[in-house]
Amino acid sequence: MLAVLDRVSNYVCVSNTNVHLREMLGKVSHVFVPFPPEFRYQTASDSSPWFSQAKVYRQDFSGSWKQAFFVLKENLS
Repeated sequence: MLAVLDRVSNYVCVSNTNVHLREMLGKVSHVFVPFPPEFRYQTASDSSPWFSQAKVYRQDFSGSWKQAFFVLKENLS
Protein backbone atom coordinates (compact mmCIF):
# COMPACT_ATOMS: atom_id res chain seq x y z
CA MET A 1 0.00 0.00 0.00
CA LEU A 2 2.87 2.35 0.75
CA ALA A 3 4.14 2.01 -2.84
CA VAL A 4 0.68 2.73 -4.26
CA LEU A 5 0.19 5.78 -2.03
CA ASP A 6 3.59 7.07 -3.09
CA ARG A 7 2.48 7.08 -6.74
CA VAL A 8 -0.86 8.88 -6.19
CA SER A 9 -0.69 12.63 -6.74
CA ASN A 10 -4.05 13.73 -5.26
CA TYR A 11 -5.31 11.55 -2.44
CA VAL A 12 -8.80 12.31 -1.09
CA CYS A 13 -10.06 10.22 1.82
CA VAL A 14 -11.66 10.00 5.21
CA SER A 15 -9.35 9.69 8.19
CA ASN A 16 -7.71 6.27 8.03
CA THR A 17 -4.35 4.49 8.15
CA ASN A 18 -3.45 5.77 4.70
CA VAL A 19 -3.26 9.33 6.05
CA HIS A 20 -0.49 8.11 8.38
CA LEU A 21 1.32 6.46 5.47
CA ARG A 22 1.05 9.53 3.24
CA GLU A 23 2.35 11.68 6.08
CA MET A 24 5.36 9.38 6.42
CA LEU A 25 6.02 9.85 2.69
CA GLY A 26 5.69 13.63 2.99
CA LYS A 27 2.71 13.60 0.61
CA VAL A 28 -0.44 15.71 0.86
CA SER A 29 -3.75 14.08 1.77
CA HIS A 30 -7.16 15.76 1.49
CA VAL A 31 -9.06 14.42 4.48
CA PHE A 32 -12.81 14.65 5.13
CA VAL A 33 -13.48 14.88 8.86
CA PRO A 34 -16.98 14.32 10.28
CA PHE A 35 -18.57 16.42 13.01
CA PRO A 36 -17.66 16.12 15.80
CA PRO A 37 -14.03 15.54 14.86
CA GLU A 38 -11.68 13.12 16.57
CA PHE A 39 -8.86 14.65 18.63
CA ARG A 40 -6.23 14.51 15.84
CA TYR A 41 -8.20 17.01 13.79
CA GLN A 42 -9.22 19.36 16.61
CA THR A 43 -12.29 21.52 16.04
CA ALA A 44 -11.69 24.49 13.78
CA SER A 45 -8.54 24.41 11.66
CA ASP A 46 -8.00 23.30 8.08
CA SER A 47 -4.89 21.45 9.23
CA SER A 48 -3.88 18.96 11.92
CA PRO A 49 -0.96 19.07 14.36
CA TRP A 50 -0.56 15.30 13.87
CA PHE A 51 -0.58 15.39 10.08
CA SER A 52 1.30 18.41 8.74
CA GLN A 53 0.70 17.36 5.11
CA ALA A 54 -3.06 16.85 5.52
CA LYS A 55 -5.61 19.38 4.33
CA VAL A 56 -8.76 19.05 6.41
CA TYR A 57 -12.30 19.42 5.04
CA ARG A 58 -14.96 19.48 7.74
CA GLN A 59 -18.58 18.44 7.91
CA ASP A 60 -20.50 21.32 9.46
CA PHE A 61 -22.46 20.95 12.70
CA SER A 62 -25.74 20.50 10.79
CA GLY A 63 -24.33 17.43 9.01
CA SER A 64 -23.78 19.05 5.61
CA TRP A 65 -20.68 18.32 3.51
CA LYS A 66 -21.56 20.94 0.85
CA GLN A 67 -18.96 23.53 1.90
CA ALA A 68 -16.27 20.87 2.36
CA PHE A 69 -16.80 19.57 -1.20
CA PHE A 70 -16.83 23.11 -2.57
CA VAL A 71 -13.49 23.95 -0.91
CA LEU A 72 -11.96 20.67 -2.11
CA LYS A 73 -13.07 21.43 -5.67
CA GLU A 74 -11.47 24.87 -5.46
CA ASN A 75 -8.24 23.45 -4.01
CA LEU A 76 -7.92 20.78 -6.71
CA SER A 77 -8.69 23.18 -9.59
